[in-house]
Amino acid sequence: MMKNIYCFARSTTNFYAENVISETHRECKEISTFEDVVLNAKKSVAFTEIESSLQELKENMSLILEDRQKNLSTISVSKEKLQSEISTFRQQINHHLDEIQDHFIAELNKAVENSTQQIKNFIAELEEKKREIDACIEDVEIIKNHATDLQTFLGTKDEETATFGKSIVEVQPCKLSLQRRKEGQAQLMKVDQEPKRLVEHITLELKAKFDTTATNVSGCCILPCGKLVVSNYSPSYLTLFTSDGKFEKRIVDIMSCIHDVTCVDNDTVAVISATERNIQLVSLKSGKIFRSINTNFCSVGITYKEGKFIVCPDDDHVMQAVWLEDNKSSTFGISVFATHVTHLGNKLYTIDRDTNRIFCLNRNGDIQWTFADLTVLSDPTCITVDEHGNVFVANTENVFVISYDGKHYKILLSDKELCSSPWAICYNSELKSLLVANESDGQAFLYNVKYT
Repeated sequence: MMKNIYCFARSTTNFYAENVISETHRECKEISTFEDVVLNAKKSVAFTEIESSLQELKENMSLILEDRQKNLSTISVSKEKLQSEISTFRQQINHHLDEIQDHFIAELNKAVENSTQQIKNFIAELEEKKREIDACIEDVEIIKNHATDLQTFLGTKDEETATFGKSIVEVQPCKLSLQRRKEGQAQLMKVDQEPKRLVEHITLELKAKFDTTATNVSGCCILPCGKLVVSNYSPSYLTLFTSDGKFEKRIVDIMSCIHDVTCVDNDTVAVISATERNIQLVSLKSGKIFRSINTNFCSVGITYKEGKFIVCPDDDHVMQAVWLEDNKSSTFGISVFATHVTHLGNKLYTIDRDTNRIFCLNRNGDIQWTFADLTVLSDPTCITVDEHGNVFVANTENVFVISYDGKHYKILLSDKELCSSPWAICYNSELKSLLVANESDGQAFLYNVKYT
């Protein structure tokens, strides 16, 4: 039996029988026997590369599996971390909402307490008026039952002038129609107040905000022409600004420790010192002192109107009036330690150093009314009065206005609106302007005062 011999044709990479090779691959030059081709096949480069590639592929698969396992673990850890962060953020939100709630509740309680107190005060006033009316009715009954016709006539006139003439009925904020019977006829009497006299009608419109560069403000004033003056305590100087807050000049070397400043006219201001016993008149044109008026004491407050200064010391229950024309003066006693003073007509307005209360006095120093509402008063530093007798107060936390009778108030500016603690304040009745200067940050604010 003849054995088939196989050969390998490299051109086709196939094995063929010898007879096939001789018939179809005569021209093939690279033909090898089967034995020669398969010899050392396991040691060939191709086999070795296949083995290496498979081993490398296995290792890569292991690395990929290990990495995916780590990813699973990382995802779990990341989930827990995110859940923790979300929980923490929610706690922060809840805490912030709690703070907002507490703030609004505190503000609400404060407003309710303040309104309740005002209503109670108003009820007390009405009850007092009712008692007075009851007393009048009792007097009328006595006259009716026991007096002669002449006594009745005189008693009626006395009641009309002495009793009813003193009654002032004020209803806020609503208007009521009250009924009064006289001579058998019903007449309606409408109780109303001039809107300009009611503090709830007062609003402020910002006209200018400017930097005074002062770091220790002690006073301010508005000139008739609208220019503005701000005094600094230490170092001691005055700064003049235009009516819209633009810097004009600084005046130095006047007196040490300027404690207050007041306007005399468009060209002159008067200053006082806590260390000197005089009033210095300063020319704004020349920047020099042109006149000095002696006082009985070092002063902490000054006001001027219609040719007369009024100054107050820092350590006594007195004030001194000084006339500009001839330097004549008079001293009168008061019942408070005044730290600032302003006046309107025959009334004086001042801050008591010991109690931080606001007082209205007559020219004899007798107290007309006292404002002592601690819900709004903290540490008043300066006051000014408008033409209706309403008192504007610079407080450490706000600016507010007190009604002409001392019974009502309205907060006009908060410390957030002023950015700092207000110290000096001045009102000009002709211009209807209010100037407010902060104590230490150099900021000043000029407002138009609205009475509608």
